[in-house]
Amino acid sequence: MAVFVKVAAQPRQSQMLLQHQVYRWREAKKFANVRGMLRKHSDRHAEDIEEHAEQCTMQMEFLDKQVETKQDLKQQLISRHAIVGTDKEGAQVWRSMVLQGVTALKAIQGAAAQRCQSIANVVDKQVFGLRQRRVDLRKAVTDYTVASDCHVSPWVPAGICSTACGGGFLNVTREVISPPSGGGDACLVLKTAEACNGQPCPRDCMWAWSEWSGCSTTCGGGVRYRRRNVQLHAVGAGAPCGPVSEIEECGSEILSCGRKCKTSQ
Repeated sequence: MAVFVKVAAQPRQSQMLLQHQVYRWREAKKFANVRGMLRKHSDRHAEDIEEHAEQCTMQMEFLDKQVETKQDLKQQLISRHAIVGTDKEGAQVWRSMVLQGVTALKAIQGAAAQRCQSIANVVDKQVFGLRQRRVDLRKAVTDYTVASDCHVSPWVPAGICSTACGGGFLNVTREVISPPSGGGDACLVLKTAEACNGQPCPRDCMWAWSEWSGCSTTCGGGVRYRRRNVQLHAVGAGAPCGPVSEIEECGSEILSCGRKCKTSQ
């Protein structure tokens, strides 16, 4: 709104006072515009922080599950390697593949953690710079007041996890410790949900024995074997599969092979 001031009949001192008031009005308007812009930037950066934090959390949980699965496979492989002799070469190859997978996943997890931390550091610096700029702009105005941002308490659980295993959600809340004042940053969300109990649910090994092989001898006692065909491996605290093969004696009912008696002439 334009301001029209009649100054022809006023003393010089009144004119200077009016000019000073107009100047203050214009500066206050500029400051209001800048404050609105900074508030929008601050809100956007706060949303970016929440989004990056959520993405990092989901990625870390996914990698944790993958590492845990590979660790379970590693333990199963170690047990199998100790009790299986016939499949030793194949077990060694599988063990090597699992160990390589665990190493690769741990490397990916470490790189993801560093990347997320770098992003968080950059965003924190940007937010700090914007807040410092806000303070400087306020100091440039004659009616300078101290801006106080909203402060909230740490997250606390509001109940229990929705599932005991396999991944669920836990409601968490936080309270306002001190509300914003003087144009400070507004309070962020006070209620949300976090992932919980991401460990896999226990599952027993499912398997079926093959038929027994033929006895290694027809007399004098021998051995026969059968293999365990694993359909589903154990998960978590489930019962393990056990040995992949089983051997037992056979033909023992015949104590010795028949042989004709030879007499001297």
